[in-house]
Amino acid sequence: MRRIWTRYAFGVAALALMLASGPASAWVCDFLTGGGFIIRDSGAKANFGVGGGCKFGSPTWGHLEYIDHGIGLNVHWTSITAYMELDTSTGPNGQPTGARLICGTARTNFFGDVD
Repeated sequence: MRRIWTRYAFGVAALALMLASGPASAWVCDFLTGGGFIIRDSGAKANFGVGGGCKFGSPTWGHLEYIDHGIGLNVHWTSITAYMELDTSTGPNGQPTGARLICGTARTNFFGDVD
């Protein structure tokens, strides 16, 4: 089970997420949103939605909803503990893009609370 969750986590982390922020040259508090689905080897789908952000240099909000329809796993984020810049660059139209790390605690129907 842990191997399946790890594979999904890498897939989620690899997604390109649109960011709304200030200039790409300096780290500013911003936010991100994203969502989509993953098709498992069995053909079953897993859907997810994620978002997070900060104000004044502190993490202030975030959410994650993940539902694996193949195995019945449901993950619901209950708190955000960190939001930070990993990489910032500029997209083809001048919009900021890059990678952010969002950490928190989630409630699952299989494993209880997880970080």
